[in-house]
Amino acid sequence: MVSSIQNAVAVVSNLTSPARIKSPHCTPLAARLRAVAPTDLSPDQREALAVVGRIADEVDAITKDRMRTAPPALRGPRNNAVTSWSSMNAALLAIATVPGDVDADGPEAAAIALKLFPQGITFTQDDAHAVWRSGHVLISRITEEGLEARLDALVPALRASVMHTHTQLGSALGVDGSVGAVPTTRSLADAVSRFAFAVSSYARALSVGLDPQNEVAMERFEKALGPIEDFRVTGKSDGDDEADEGPPPVFPPGTPPPFVS
Repeated sequence: MVSSIQNAVAVVSNLTSPARIKSPHCTPLAARLRAVAPTDLSPDQREALAVVGRIADEVDAITKDRMRTAPPALRGPRNNAVTSWSSMNAALLAIATVPGDVDADGPEAAAIALKLFPQGITFTQDDAHAVWRSGHVLISRITEEGLEARLDALVPALRASVMHTHTQLGSALGVDGSVGAVPTTRSLADAVSRFAFAVSSYARALSVGLDPQNEVAMERFEKALGPIEDFRVTGKSDGDDEADEGPPPVFPPGTPPPFVS
């Protein structure tokens, strides 16, 4: 009997201890816990389970915000802006090859290309933020130096293309206020830690008043919390982003231990 009680206590201790959970597993674990939850949960237990679901939604929201401004999401707008600037530069250089005694546009195009791109377009090798900043400076110069009309005459539609793709890149980066502050890796790790804490709090709520000698009650407890073991991180796996997991949460001082009613 002592051995069986010790085993039961070990099971409860394991299931109520804070676990490390990966960010992609928060929503599946919350759904699994809801699916196997006892139908006779107390109001406090039901609220603890609801908190698990709400924090899983927070983890997903942070993940989506990070995805919107992650490098893959910026690749298209960045490449479009790079193409527009490259096309304008190439077009000006092509016109610049026309001798002045053939067409006056040649020398003018050469002068504008040298003025705007004295170092060429090396900035197009930079990341999305740097490309936008360089484009912002160039567009300001074009306006301040009164080059809009001449560019429209020399390279029709290319200035409009530059403006359009620059605006699109700015929107993708959120510099126009259309995208909020990008959540940091730390904010995701913090949300995952809060989720793990909420799962442990739910488990502890289920353990309140639990009799480790009651086999039926123990079976109910283990069934309700079994999904935790399917998602608990027990070691580092290849390809995992450990920074998203965060350290296992710790219950604050004064938190009642399991079994206390």
